[in-house]
Amino acid sequence: MLNIFILVFFALTSNLPGFSKDISSTIYMGVENKIVLHLNGCASDDINLKINSGSLFKRDDSTYSFIPQVEMEDLKLKLYYKKVLVEVKTVSVKKIPDVTPYFVGEKMGKIKKSDISSLGKLTFNYPKDYPEEMKSVVYSFNVFITDLNGVAIYSGNMRGDSFDGQITTVISKLNKGGRIIINNIIVQNLRSGHQRINNSKELMVEE
Repeated sequence: MLNIFILVFFALTSNLPGFSKDISSTIYMGVENKIVLHLNGCASDDINLKINSGSLFKRDDSTYSFIPQVEMEDLKLKLYYKKVLVEVKTVSVKKIPDVTPYFVGEKMGKIKKSDISSLGKLTFNYPKDYPEEMKSVVYSFNVFITDLNGVAIYSGNMRGDSFDGQITTVISKLNKGGRIIINNIIVQNLRSGHQRINNSKELMVEE
């Protein structure tokens, strides 16, 4: 009861710190999740942030980080000002979802023969709130091309995230039903550098 009176007093006589509106309701396991506060003119020494599971790391006066190791639905972030609880935010902790590779310009795994020359780069579909430091660019990938009958007509490695002129020429000669199979995709990102992903990609040529 005393804390309620103190909180009302703070609210009437001064600004209170609070959570940034940009904080997501979902955070991810195994990566650093930033928790940003609005100090609203309050001294950082009077502000404390606690969680009901795990450990927080203070990066600066208004930024904390947290690397969760287990999934949970109701992780509570508790913000205190002068030892009085002023705000609680509940978030869920989830595993980082798998991402799906796709070519810019394709349509659900299909590409018209007339559009092959304008096929864009190989990239990924990311869900909302996916950690920015985990978003990757393609470093290299293997290409395996077959004709309508499944006969292999090309196999090789491509550096970068797009087809070069040689591969584009091979693909442009494919008839309807020809397939382009992409695997052994190597990506790079700010957090983990280079790594291989398990996902593969297949395109089928249409007229």
